[in-house]
Amino acid sequence: MNDSDKIELLYFQGCPGHELAKSLLLRLMRELDVMGGLIEIEIADEKAAVEHEFPGSPTVRVNGRDIEDGNGTVQEYGFKCRVYYENGKANSCPSEVLLRDALLKISK
Repeated sequence: MNDSDKIELLYFQGCPGHELAKSLLLRLMRELDVMGGLIEIEIADEKAAVEHEFPGSPTVRVNGRDIEDGNGTVQEYGFKCRVYYENGKANSCPSEVLLRDALLKISK
């Protein structure tokens, strides 16, 4: 990771997946020697959700790009919980595999 790379965690207060996403990200960043810090952005209301193009909480972006970008799941923005699907199962947090893959792209 170079100085211009950034990892963002967008969330709203009380999000059930926020703390787990944060702890997974921080652990993976250490394991993969990803330098720099995690930028947490609290989304306070619907207006902020639209301004930040926020598809729901928690959202992880690496260098401004949603970690699920390209698979067609991000279609609308709003002040809501986000659901991540893996192997047909719904989760309130992105999987470790999804997070690791996103971080590996910048740690090379």
